[in-house]
Amino acid sequence: MRNLKRTLSLALSATMLSSMMVAGAGAASYADVSSNHHQEAIAVMQAVGVMVGDQNGNFNPDKQVTRAEMAVVMSNLLGLKVEDFKNASIPFTDVPEWARPYVAACYAAGVTSGTSATTYGSNDPVTAVQASLMMMKALGYFQYSSDFGSDWQIATIKQASSIDLFKDINTGANDALSRNNVAQLALNTLEATMVQPTKNGSTIIVGDITITGDVEYKDITSSADYAKAMADKVLDDGKYAVQLGEKLFDGSLKIDTAVTSDAFARPARTWNYKGEQVVVAADEADYVLNGEVTGKELFNTVGETLADSNKYTWTINLDGTTGSTFSQSNVSKSNDNALLGTGNGTVMEIFVTKEYVSSSEKGSVVVSIVNTYAGQISSVMGQDDVDEDEEPYVIVSDLSQTPVADGKKFEATGYDVDDVVLFTYSKKTSEIESMTAARKVSGEVTKVTANESFVVDGQTYKYSAQFKTSDYITTGSVDKDVVFYLDAQGYVIAIGEAESSSDYAFVVGYQDDTKFGTTTHYAKLLLTDGKVIEVETESSASSLDKHIVAYTKDSDNVYTLANKSSAAASSDNNLNIETGKAAMTINGATVYANSQTIFQVKDGDDYVIYTGIQNVPNISDDNSTTKTVVFKSSSNMAKVVYIESAVLESNTAEQVTFVVGDASAAENKDNRGEYYTFDAVVDGKVTTLDVKKSSAAASTLKAEGIFSVKSYSMDANGLVTKVNLYTSEIASVNDGTKRVENGVVGFGNENQGFSYYSFQDNALVVKYDGKDLTVGTINGIKTDANDLATVILKDGAVKAVFIQEVSGNVAPANYKVTYSAGSGSGAPQEATAVQGKDFTISGTEPTYGSHQFLGWSDGEGNLYAAGDVIANVQGNITLTAVYLSDTVTVDDATSSSGLAAAGVKLTIDPAGLDISSKISSVKATGTGTYAESAVGTDTEATVSYSDPNLELTFDKSETLASCTSGDSMEITVTVTFEDGGSKEFTVTYDWS
Repeated sequence: MRNLKRTLSLALSATMLSSMMVAGAGAASYADVSSNHHQEAIAVMQAVGVMVGDQNGNFNPDKQVTRAEMAVVMSNLLGLKVEDFKNASIPFTDVPEWARPYVAACYAAGVTSGTSATTYGSNDPVTAVQASLMMMKALGYFQYSSDFGSDWQIATIKQASSIDLFKDINTGANDALSRNNVAQLALNTLEATMVQPTKNGSTIIVGDITITGDVEYKDITSSADYAKAMADKVLDDGKYAVQLGEKLFDGSLKIDTAVTSDAFARPARTWNYKGEQVVVAADEADYVLNGEVTGKELFNTVGETLADSNKYTWTINLDGTTGSTFSQSNVSKSNDNALLGTGNGTVMEIFVTKEYVSSSEKGSVVVSIVNTYAGQISSVMGQDDVDEDEEPYVIVSDLSQTPVADGKKFEATGYDVDDVVLFTYSKKTSEIESMTAARKVSGEVTKVTANESFVVDGQTYKYSAQFKTSDYITTGSVDKDVVFYLDAQGYVIAIGEAESSSDYAFVVGYQDDTKFGTTTHYAKLLLTDGKVIEVETESSASSLDKHIVAYTKDSDNVYTLANKSSAAASSDNNLNIETGKAAMTINGATVYANSQTIFQVKDGDDYVIYTGIQNVPNISDDNSTTKTVVFKSSSNMAKVVYIESAVLESNTAEQVTFVVGDASAAENKDNRGEYYTFDAVVDGKVTTLDVKKSSAAASTLKAEGIFSVKSYSMDANGLVTKVNLYTSEIASVNDGTKRVENGVVGFGNENQGFSYYSFQDNALVVKYDGKDLTVGTINGIKTDANDLATVILKDGAVKAVFIQEVSGNVAPANYKVTYSAGSGSGAPQEATAVQGKDFTISGTEPTYGSHQFLGWSDGEGNLYAAGDVIANVQGNITLTAVYLSDTVTVDDATSSSGLAAAGVKLTIDPAGLDISSKISSVKATGTGTYAESAVGTDTEATVSYSDPNLELTFDKSETLASCTSGDSMEITVTVTFEDGGSKEFTVTYDWS
């Protein structure tokens, strides 16, 4: 078996995917490093701080290294104390100031010398032989001039080659080295064994000539733990050879023998530094086969010996795991069938991991098959969008026949939303392992072979094994333009959208008018900018009602509509859309969205437009009332989604929005319409919100107070139409604030008590002095006894605080609230009210026989019902129960002046309390002889108060004195109170 070259190449194609293949943590962070470069070496050099990238995130692997820069590499590699050489004297006159301490340190350490007695050649590119000599001196070689013989270059190359210092470096001895090759040379050096020189014979000096005896270089060995870091075998004496990397990093740079395969189950070695994994570097495969492979082809490639199951045992992996693949028995010279797991676009790598020895010691073969998948970038999170400990990343919508990575993250930069990409996915790690942009092709289709291929510009294109079969180009596309994307092997892996029109609309309604035998057609359209227009159409829109359409208009402004949705808007009880998540569920089916998807949402009587999945709120169905319809591309990517009567969830906002309500907000009007403007803090910045007049948002915000907004909706003109407020997340706290101490912040005061909370690191703090809003930090909260705080919590920690500053620093007083049942019993317990706050009266009502409880009197002419609120308490409160008598009294039932003068009364307890203003109406109805004429039906009474009675005067004058023996009259008096309650009283009169 030939030597295995270590590489990170994923080898999806021998040459085509070189720019795509990035694995592991280190080199993957450099945008300009691909598998054409020594990724393993670059990753290790980055981890140990020997060679790092520039401020733009590039490693510049192809840039030549100067001799001065090589001194920096050597200083970093050997851990030289460069700061001690800032003012060191060196014999070279051509060293720039920035490089002087590095050159001086290397010169003093004996690892470098000049190009002459006075020149260093700082700006000259370092050659392979020069750099390798520096490295070998670090290893312990060339300690004596006699080591060089007659030609120092030949001696250097010979020794470097003998210890594999040039492994994987394909360049001439005097060629300039790139950063890429210097990194590999450095890694080879770290893996090389250190040596100790021993002289044989004496050194003879004759004049200017020094003759040194033979020098023997012996490997340095050790039994210390650090000497085991590079995973070399134990020697006969129980010691280990010491590699330079082991010595320099004291064993903290290790080859992890526990991880021997990569994400695709390929043989690999793993580098760790200080306990953290640096990179998993796969071996180079012994054989690579692209695309669909038959059993015969594979047999002919590996040969009869490797295929023989009596000599070699095969382990076959697909995307990193076994299963769903061919078996070793399928590798036969007579098998012309395609092997399961291979197909257009796949890459098969074969690794001989152990040679055959005997029937009892069989060889081993590992096969790794890797698919290439297509995806579309649905979200891009740059450095400004992620936390400090996160790397920028993208989110992928999987466009493959069987999606494996939909919604998955991949750490990468350089992509835009909607870019179509190729990626590999490991079922072993359940992660995307590599990604690159797909090649886009467009042109006119001239021929189609169904489900197999099509021809564009004379080129025949076949489909990838991962192509979505529902997107096959059909014969209907002949003579039409198409856009499609190719994988690295040239197979079609995804179809793009050729149509360029963005003039789409939802058909709200239609009308066909016929006058004098001529029919004119009209349609009402909801455009993608939120405007609703009524237009004349070329033909009836009856079949397009509630559809999404594309439209064009002629010079006469007559519209032509083309259906774009498969059906009209219909009931949808299985709708689920989540902010930022590409995969949506619409009518039970998965549809994808990206930054260009337009959502037309009917919210009440308003239409709200959201562009992009990142901006739409969470939306779910509202049982059977929700209706949806979608227009999507052939790749199942939604272009326009119409939704009505759905639930727009109010928990999508990352930032709290605070709005200062204003009951007297002035009306404004411009080309956007009529609106109010409110001071606000949005996304942590002081600004204003323009709120549409007559909207639900205006009804909420056009009032005094501070509103904590969780999310809000806007119309096409950017006017806010709806706000969703925080409710349960708002903590109940007393007046006052207390500065942060020991990781918690307090709210409250000494009189009413404190509440303490932990807080988010980025908690929003807003202060309001009654005029201006300012944004601060949680640590900027001061201790104040009467400032008013609105505290919003998330998972029990403070997420945001709004502080209304109140003049002074005096805590509100506590006041006593005393209840008295008066003539009755059952008064509530004494309570406490807070100065300046509202107090809610107890819901417990006292009783007094069958008397009617009317409420609580505060002794100042106010009557409160149970549950009423006393506003702005400023002192102690005594509340006394008030009752209405349980009978009606009539002073003179036989009054010749009639009922109007009969003296109908209701007694109030306690005396002296006029409650007539609390009574809405009193009506009387009479039954029995003379009753209708004496009292009438629902006769309204005039109510007046004469302590302690309510006197009821009826406008009826029938003489009651005319009643004779045996006559009777019954009066029913109904009292209706202002709060909606009522009570009936009945009095019966019999004459004997």
